[in-house]
Amino acid sequence: MVNVDNLKRLRGTLSQRQLAKQAGVHFNSVQLAEKGSAGLNVLSKLARFFDVPV
Repeated sequence: MVNVDNLKRLRGTLSQRQLAKQAGVHFNSVQLAEKGSAGLNVLSKLARFFDVPV
């Protein structure tokens, strides 16, 4: 599951901007996801990027 703690751990050494570009989401969406307030669409894209369930 993609949540705040897992996202930071999964992101590892990638910057938020690098993750956003590679996952195909807006930079602000990554920031919101790490704060715990991103929408399901963004979380779904990040989950697909990291190959984890939503």
